[in-house]
Amino acid sequence: MPKQLTAGAIFRSTVQAVTLSLLSSTLAQLIAFYRSSEPFSAAKAIRFAIFAALSTPPNVVWQSELEGWFPSYTSKQQVTRYKHSTHASDFSDLKEPSGLETEDGENERRAAKEELKRWESTRDSWTDVVETKRGLDYRNTAIKFLLDQTLGALVNTILFVGGIAGLKGEGREAVFAHVRSDTMPLMVAGYKFWPLISIGMFTVVPAEQRVVVGSAVGVVWGIFLALFVK
Repeated sequence: MPKQLTAGAIFRSTVQAVTLSLLSSTLAQLIAFYRSSEPFSAAKAIRFAIFAALSTPPNVVWQSELEGWFPSYTSKQQVTRYKHSTHASDFSDLKEPSGLETEDGENERRAAKEELKRWESTRDSWTDVVETKRGLDYRNTAIKFLLDQTLGALVNTILFVGGIAGLKGEGREAVFAHVRSDTMPLMVAGYKFWPLISIGMFTVVPAEQRVVVGSAVGVVWGIFLALFVK
């Protein structure tokens, strides 16, 4: 199960996202300046930072809920059966029944037969041992990946395109026009970048390092977004 999501964790993630958005926007504008001498725009960097501050908290909650519903690592119980063999030597103390036709001899023969039956029934016995093993849950990882790359990607892309247009001060019709024209191209571009990253994050990168790796990758994607938005 994921750790309890706290307000402090959301705040730290938001601060990190705002910082990375400022870095991404600055680097993107430096690239644009190098290409076409486009002047630096502080307003563009601030718009990216504001959008990051608004969009990060719900995204952190979304990722936490996904992990709660479909944890990447689960514990499963596995039953292992062990065989135990009992050899006849374990019953070497069996007494040879007396051949005398006496009451004692009859009792000895009866006891010997009982001991022989007991050996026959116990020479092969089995013990079931229940072991708990923790490992990657491929089904949960696949479901989480599909939800994140379909529903999550669509909602985030629409909010980004519409949010940036709204922060520019454009009217409702202009915002809807941007959403209609820019959502699919941006999603297609994202599918060339994020799926392999997401699979690697869920299956290869240790949980304690995913934030660092995701942040580093986010800078590259942020540069693309800053160059995408004119």
